[in-house]
Amino acid sequence: MTGHTEIQEWRDIPHKNQNEEIVIRFRVSYEDAGRRSVLNVAAEIFRAVLPLETYVVEGLRFEQETPFRVAFTGGRKVHGWLRWRTGLDVQYSQQIMGRVEIEETDDVDYWNYIGFMICFGSTRPVPPIPPVPPPDDDPPVPGPLPIPDPADGMAIADAHLEAGELFPFVYIKPWPKLASDVVGQRFMAVPAAAAASAFYSKLKGADPAAKREAAVAFIDDTISPATGQTPGEPFVTPTQPLPQPYAGLRHFPRQQRKDCTYALLDSWVIESFGGWENLATELQSADAQTALVNIWNSAIALMITLGYDHAWLSDLIRLLQVTHSVNWVLAFQAAHPKVGEDPAPVPPDAALSRALSAVMVLPDDIFPVDPPPAPADPPAVQPYAVGAIRTVHYRPGRYVLGDIERIESVIAGETRQDVHRNLRRTDTAEDDQSVSDSTSNFGRDTTTADLINQVQKTLSDRVSTTTIDNYQADYGQPSTNSMKVTGNWWVQDQPAGGYLKDISKFARDVIDRSVKALRRESMLRRSSRIFEELEITQTRTLSNAGNNGDHQAVFRWVNRVYQLQTRASQDRLVFEMFVDRPGANLAEAVSQYHDLRLVAPLSPATMGITSYASLSPEPVKPGGAPASVYYLDAFQAYGIAPDGPPPPALRVISCGFKSRNPLSDAEMDVPEGYTPVLATASISSFVANPTVQVTMSGVILTADQTGTISTFKGYLTASPAQYADRLRASIVCSVPPKTSSAAEATAGAGSGSGEGAAPAPDTSPAEGATEFNNYYAASIEVQCARSAATLANWQMATYQKIQAAYQASVTSYQTALTEQQKALETANPTLLTQIVQEQIVQAAIALFAGATLAKSPDTAVSINFEPRYFQFLRNIFDWDGMAVELVQDPGADPYLTAGQSALISLFSPSRYLRDLLRAKRANLLLSVKPEAARMALLAFRTGQIWPCAEDLTPCMAADMSAVDLLLEQPDEAGKTIQDNWSITVPTAMVALSTDNPFT
Repeated sequence: MTGHTEIQEWRDIPHKNQNEEIVIRFRVSYEDAGRRSVLNVAAEIFRAVLPLETYVVEGLRFEQETPFRVAFTGGRKVHGWLRWRTGLDVQYSQQIMGRVEIEETDDVDYWNYIGFMICFGSTRPVPPIPPVPPPDDDPPVPGPLPIPDPADGMAIADAHLEAGELFPFVYIKPWPKLASDVVGQRFMAVPAAAAASAFYSKLKGADPAAKREAAVAFIDDTISPATGQTPGEPFVTPTQPLPQPYAGLRHFPRQQRKDCTYALLDSWVIESFGGWENLATELQSADAQTALVNIWNSAIALMITLGYDHAWLSDLIRLLQVTHSVNWVLAFQAAHPKVGEDPAPVPPDAALSRALSAVMVLPDDIFPVDPPPAPADPPAVQPYAVGAIRTVHYRPGRYVLGDIERIESVIAGETRQDVHRNLRRTDTAEDDQSVSDSTSNFGRDTTTADLINQVQKTLSDRVSTTTIDNYQADYGQPSTNSMKVTGNWWVQDQPAGGYLKDISKFARDVIDRSVKALRRESMLRRSSRIFEELEITQTRTLSNAGNNGDHQAVFRWVNRVYQLQTRASQDRLVFEMFVDRPGANLAEAVSQYHDLRLVAPLSPATMGITSYASLSPEPVKPGGAPASVYYLDAFQAYGIAPDGPPPPALRVISCGFKSRNPLSDAEMDVPEGYTPVLATASISSFVANPTVQVTMSGVILTADQTGTISTFKGYLTASPAQYADRLRASIVCSVPPKTSSAAEATAGAGSGSGEGAAPAPDTSPAEGATEFNNYYAASIEVQCARSAATLANWQMATYQKIQAAYQASVTSYQTALTEQQKALETANPTLLTQIVQEQIVQAAIALFAGATLAKSPDTAVSINFEPRYFQFLRNIFDWDGMAVELVQDPGADPYLTAGQSALISLFSPSRYLRDLLRAKRANLLLSVKPEAARMALLAFRTGQIWPCAEDLTPCMAADMSAVDLLLEQPDEAGKTIQDNWSITVPTAMVALSTDNPFT
């Protein structure tokens, strides 16, 4: 056997010019030429204008999406996914579905295709071509058009789809009102004698710690009693013998519990107790009454210390159920005595079965042991309703002829020829909707697929709430032969009159709306059928040359009949939850699940840098300008290395000299970008109190003379000196001359000390003057302040550096985000769906736990995050069928965090993700698995996890109506068929009718 390769091509519809169309060439490799076993499917993606630039997808994954991403030269981008799956076509066994998105360079044109691409594989056997007859010398005489025999059937496709489930829906039942007789049968409460016992009195009104302590002491006093002490109210242990009749009731056959009848119970009572009268007498004895109180107290103690011995707790509940059923039968017999010779009425078996499986009602004055937190208003978690699960099933049936499609008449002697040219491709616009159909679907019956898709649309428009388990729609024909509408549908809003009397009205309403819409679409398809894609060119000749009278051919539309039925399954307990800000932690969760960098770099405006004036060259002190940002903080945030210090706020210029001239001048240069503010001059002389005057560029400095040092200060801000580039200082200093006696004394002192007279004179202009004998020294300092222009120039240069660094960070971030998106789509295309689902699940679990469990008294941490409680909640709820309604917050857009905005950018254009991140609240309808419905109610009311069987779960008095509704369930093993009806769906096929209504 040799291999075989088949090549098929898919092309997009060119929206600019035909040379730019995208071509995907599929290479299908078979094991043999019979095309029965497909080995591999590869895809080559290229442009028609440049087929050499080809991108190859080596192998498509079966029944999974294979993503691809192509960037052609010139900027055109093509990305999407391809799925190789089992086909539903009449002839071909396998097909390729795909999603192709094409983006142009200018980001203006965007084209998206989702749906069927090619079909391939083995086909149905085709009858062999008959041999060509030998030429006939006598050509046939044209006659009337042949009319097929009705016995031969219609030449149309056979039914190729099996029956299956069309769609499920959940009908919300109203809470019923319990009947008094049902309460007596279904529920068993603590008897008055047990409620008056000492142990029960200790528990009433006690705090949680006291309740547990009393329960433990009650059990311990019996199991490990003190020496010589016997408890007055003993705990009933598994090894303790019970008085009659409880010793016998304890051994009631367990196999008779489920399907017990009165006849079986009556024979067992006669065999075990000698009859109902003896049993009633034993139940009224003092020992039996005391034993019943002890049994109830023991069950309550084990319920408080739940988990201590749950096997024995189960046995005690079963014993109380048998006792309850016996007491109910005795009460029934007393209420229905024998009259005359007629036999006494017999208790109905259904009521007896309810009594044998009675539910223990926990007393409200003891339970819950730990009072839950006060509920919010309105409550964040509450039992919403009991949902009736209904499924609509379909079975394709026969074909029937419908209205007349056309009539072709041929008069006597007429010959007419019709030539139909079938175009390869069309782009037909109808009601603003582009219609493009693959040539492979022409002439085939796609009625069932149309019905499925139309039901999906009708449900999405009809019901009030849908689920999130499949918010990314699957397009095209379903992937398996078991065709089914995806999602779960919750019926909350009812029409006028409601669905209470007939729940199937909802299913009928949906089907009727779908068929009406399908008929409208079929009329459009029928009216434009000749303009759609056809595969071949047909030539037909109508000849009536035989002059045998006028003839007519009547063609009718072909419709298909479907048999529908609704089936009832087990009802579900539904909880309603309100989760605030469901998308608050979504960005963080995505980052944790996948190593993603979702937080964009902080913008300068986020740091408070709104303009260059926001930068400060000095650290901002507490109480400083609120709009200032220290430039080094911004440099550190963006990784900028400083290239030098900023210009200081103050600079000091100075000069000094010594002189003995009465007038001295000095000049100083003012630094560029600075303004002189304050001048200070100090004059030192050898003689006290010289006469000194200091002038600085026209400003006379104020003197402060002390001894031989004179200090002068003056502000230059209000004078022309502040605009000068150079300052000039003038000093006038007059030192009083020394007297002769003083000079002599000085000279004598000098010679006596061995020191010379005055120092050598300096080279001043007054050199040679004899009237001045002493020096004076001058020191001048000028403080210069940084100008506003200097500060603004530095701020602008620094601001530009920060902006450039920020833009580089944003570019790097966008590049990393794009790479992360590619890696994410390749590694796990359904990651976002999983994370969104998990986030809502975690939020719902935390909300349920926080509303039901009390906080530990010795810590501020709530005990509701115990791992086993989380695991319990994960197991009891049907998270896949969760219905979510997002309540949008109009003001949420400006307040999205950087991570949330990046998440939207990463997974754009996911509308559900955007709605989730912007949602103020998520309203959840969450159903409980049938096998854990009563456990969920118990956990909600008491915060306790029930460790025993579901059928033994007790309840609180507030949940009696819900429990009664849940226990009235149809058997899951055999779903109850509630309704049957049929519908007629139009097809696009035409058949020649054998009946002519005009003859």
